Amino acid sequence: MSFKLIAIRPLDGCNPKFLKNLTPNFIYKFYNDYKFYNNKELAENKSTNSDIIRIEYTANIPEDLYYQGDDEYKTKINVSAIVGKNGSGKSALVELLVASIVKMSLMIDDNFIDPKNLYYHRDEDILKEFIAKYEKSKNEDLNSINSEIYFYHKAPHLIENHNPIIKIRKLRLENGVISIFDFEKKFKTDTVFLIKNNIPTYLNRTKKTAKTNNQEITLSTKELEFFKDFFYTIVINYSHYGYNTRESGEWLKGVFHKNDGYQLPVVINPFREEGNIDINSEKNLASSRFLVNILQEKKLRTISENKTVSHISIEIDKSKFSEWDDLEKRDTRIYNKEEEKKEILESLINIFFDEKSFKITKTENSIYPFIRDYIFLKLYKITQYKKYKDFRGDKSTFMRVYESPSSFSFIDNDNLRDYFHDLEIDSSHITDKLRQALFFLKYMYLNDNDIFEKDKNEKLIKIDDLYENINYNFHDYIKNKLIVEQFLYSNFRVEESLPSIFKVNYFFDSKYSENNFNNFSSGEKQKIYSVHSVIYHLRNLKSVTENYDLENQHSLIYYKNVNIIFDEIELYAHPNYQKKFLNDLLTAINSVYQRYDNLNILFITHSPFILSDIPKQNVLFLGVDEETKKFKPQNFKRMNTFGANITDLLADSFFINDGLIGDFAKGKIEEIINWLNSILELKENIKKWELENKNQTNNTKIKNTKKKINNYLKKEIQLKSNDYKKYFRLIEIIDEPVLKHKLEDMYTEATFEFPRKEILKKQIVQIQKQLEELQNQHDNA
Repeated sequence: MSFKLIAIRPLDGCNPKFLKNLTPNFIYKFYNDYKFYNNKELAENKSTNSDIIRIEYTANIPEDLYYQGDDEYKTKINVSAIVGKNGSGKSALVELLVASIVKMSLMIDDNFIDPKNLYYHRDEDILKEFIAKYEKSKNEDLNSINSEIYFYHKAPHLIENHNPIIKIRKLRLENGVISIFDFEKKFKTDTVFLIKNNIPTYLNRTKKTAKTNNQEITLSTKELEFFKDFFYTIVINYSHYGYNTRESGEWLKGVFHKNDGYQLPVVINPFREEGNIDINSEKNLASSRFLVNILQEKKLRTISENKTVSHISIEIDKSKFSEWDDLEKRDTRIYNKEEEKKEILESLINIFFDEKSFKITKTENSIYPFIRDYIFLKLYKITQYKKYKDFRGDKSTFMRVYESPSSFSFIDNDNLRDYFHDLEIDSSHITDKLRQALFFLKYMYLNDNDIFEKDKNEKLIKIDDLYENINYNFHDYIKNKLIVEQFLYSNFRVEESLPSIFKVNYFFDSKYSENNFNNFSSGEKQKIYSVHSVIYHLRNLKSVTENYDLENQHSLIYYKNVNIIFDEIELYAHPNYQKKFLNDLLTAINSVYQRYDNLNILFITHSPFILSDIPKQNVLFLGVDEETKKFKPQNFKRMNTFGANITDLLADSFFINDGLIGDFAKGKIEEIINWLNSILELKENIKKWELENKNQTNNTKIKNTKKKINNYLKKEIQLKSNDYKKYFRLIEIIDEPVLKHKLEDMYTEATFEFPRKEILKKQIVQIQKQLEELQNQHDNA
């Protein structure tokens, strides 16, 4: 078995900001094959805070239902979902999980989030105000988070002899204390898990430094091991109304920033500034992530039916160079002279590529000035990370920073080379863009003719040609490496892909057309953004290794379990994309993420198209408690969701309890019925009147009254003839056959005084159609 996020349990006294309409002490299970007991009693849906001491597991679905890859390279994946009406607590559960993870991490070490890295402002007083706002939110909004998180995993670090025994772990956060409870199998063949270990707190410990890419975190050995056994959570949510720091609190800002080397075990994507998503930034990020994926895996080039990327356009992204001088062909923020730049870059390439005397020769290439200065700007920007704090500012012996905004120069000396050596060792995502740029500078595999200019009608580049071009140079680079490395790296990696100085667009034909990536529908873009955002983060997580710096005793936390949460992924997506989403996601993960580590995928959704791919045993159904008006888990017994017909899922009263017809159409149908009933009621009253007065047919007064009634009816019919036509046409466009037939009968009965020309015409057409069908059946017999 493999990693699963099994359940979340809000406890008594939990901050109402996160509890919302959840029921305290209820266990919200994402996998219903697990049952929770205090002693002998089932304790799942009880409002009392009883300790769970036993968990029973009964397998009702195949363990490897969602596993990808073969036996040698298998990615173990589990998939679950939460469904319920708006306001049922679906997103509240995710917010509680995120807040619990952040609170726990900051309790262990406050430096997991350094507020100085969250804000950028030259005015120190304003910067202090921002930081004070964050600290206030952290202390107030994250106060009194009482919860339990249950997850299934391998925990090799907290048992004897480091033997990897599969466990269910309960992480409890209550009244400012972190407690760990491990449930282990009673016997190897048993499905009953009992509490084995109880580690009450991590607050008293022997400290050890874990150096991240952006801050130094002081952890004990057991704390470091705890995080390695924990899981990394990626939340994907494109809703415009979610995760707003103005509503949730400033503490949330630290969860969007991912410049810590993936150490804080949670990230929310996309990035938001006070709840606002920068769509242009997201589009650029999606494009660059997508390029890496489609270059490495041809299967990922097919975006949707009849849309397979075959060509690309490449342009210089001059927005990277805010102070570019076209005449001098340089970014004026960099004060180094041309010859100095060459020497520094040659030294850098010698270190990164293990060369001895590399020389830059292709300086006439029009791309060269841009890639040259981009590398300098990147070298300067990397010094902003705290990991490299000793290489910047007043302490720096190889860099001068000038009064002009962000202006600088490098000094070519031994200290600069020390900085380069540290960068070369750093294999995390921080150096990816630098490595891409250096690889491009070394081989210059594009030239002037490859740069796209729409006005000149220049040819697009074949995606296969770009792949071959990069791959050819990569093999030239790798051939001098060890045999083992040549075997391991049969294809180029992220760091050899196209550098970010280029803007790239994707085409499905060899000629420029409006049928390109930039003009995808919102649903197509949403699918790409969501899938490739996950792939992007998974790659970065893979880049964080368990390498130890023995001299300084530094280590990075490396998460082996990854929890991916898609919050309302159906937004903007056509039903066909919703239906394909999980399959496409698993295919993408399998294409680029073949490894032994474990993934858990959780969908928060309203979409029956997604639920059709998930068995009900893996679905948390949320419904309202009629007494408390709070939402709690519901036992869904009516049907299986896996492989279910979409219409049947929609028709189930759990999802829509008042029918499948839209409310506007329902209102129009009710209007037709009321109109018909008013006429039929009038007819019925006339019949009653005639019956009551049938023996008085010779009475002059009765005759006159009857004549007046008939004249009134004829006049009303003439006045309301448009209504007759309108409602007749409304009935004709109704699709539901039983309802339509009944309304037609009512209409025929009601319109006894109305010229029935249209009705008779319609009946003639229907009879002719039936005759044609009978004739066709006879001819085919």
